[in-house]
Amino acid sequence: PVFNAAYKAERIVRTEHSYALHRRQIEDFRAMFGGELGEWRKQLVATLDDRTGPDSIFVNGQVREIDDLFDDNEGRHYPHPPNRPNDREVMIFVPSPTPPARSTFAQPEPHNR
Repeated sequence: PVFNAAYKAERIVRTEHSYALHRRQIEDFRAMFGGELGEWRKQLVATLDDRTGPDSIFVNGQVREIDDLFDDNEGRHYPHPPNRPNDREVMIFVPSPTPPARSTFAQPEPHNR
């Protein structure tokens, strides 16, 4: 099927659609949260099955700042999926890790006996 013109056309459409979708996802996220982007990160999630490429396995679960690039084990750096034709990765937004909250309760006074 790799040499079939219909397959090639469909692959281009799928790849370009994924690119536009993920780019717009970041633009919409910026519009919604504006200056509060520091509280959010983006994460790549790969579909893991018998068709998953080694590059997708490598990037699965990577978390980056919104403006930082993902990188695979093949020397490619990209802001969002897809990183190649037929790439099935998706991007999600996750909250930034935060330090554990400190207790606001007063410590008891030691008893003197």
